[in-house]
Amino acid sequence: MFRRVVALCLIAFLVCIGTAILAEGESLNRVVSERLIVQIDVSSCIPQSLTVSPDSKHVAYVAVEDDKRFVVVDGQEGKKYDVIGEGSLIFSPDSKQVTYAAGLGDKRFVVTDEEEGKKYDVIGQGTLIFSPDSKHLAYMAGVGDKRFVVTDEKEGKKYDGIGEGALIFSPDSQHLAYMAGVGDKRFVVTDEKEGKRYDGIGEGTPIFSPDSQHLAYAARLGNKVVCGCRWERGRAI
Repeated sequence: MFRRVVALCLIAFLVCIGTAILAEGESLNRVVSERLIVQIDVSSCIPQSLTVSPDSKHVAYVAVEDDKRFVVVDGQEGKKYDVIGEGSLIFSPDSKQVTYAAGLGDKRFVVTDEEEGKKYDVIGQGTLIFSPDSKHLAYMAGVGDKRFVVTDEKEGKKYDGIGEGALIFSPDSQHLAYMAGVGDKRFVVTDEKEGKRYDGIGEGTPIFSPDSQHLAYAARLGNKVVCGCRWERGRAI
């Protein structure tokens, strides 16, 4: 019995060795190529801002020079500003556009392909988002103590607050949803239609279904948490 066990172990060992040798041979025969996309000036680059396009063909980052900040895309320097929003530099899903939040003095605005948008008092951190088809851009902006969503340069209704990072496009790029607040009430806005008001909306929601026909989110009413609140084909149900 012992000899049989030893024999089986030896066979297993030899199989493992053979597999390892074959794998090593395959790795030695594999051709690895490198291609320089862009050279980066490490003396001025803010490392955490380094952003690579979805198609891996373009690189952008924020640089600093004489207390001014500017975006460099594929080695081409953009206009210098007083502020570049932290974490705001993004590529569109098709890799053809690059956008970020910038500031001059006390005004903030969004820059897309070096074209400046309307100036506001606030641009919500982490709210810039492209639609999946790259045809639409949305973000939260603010004037005074009011907050609203700007979609393709069109301003939505003003609220006391907009959930930062809560903007979401549907997979088919046809719908936009976000959490808004008036006073101590919170609700979801979908295509500028307000849903039922609650005491709170769950973090990480709302979310769209893969077919873009349904929207779900968690909500709190008093000490009760309600799940499965939803929107369907443009109507609250």
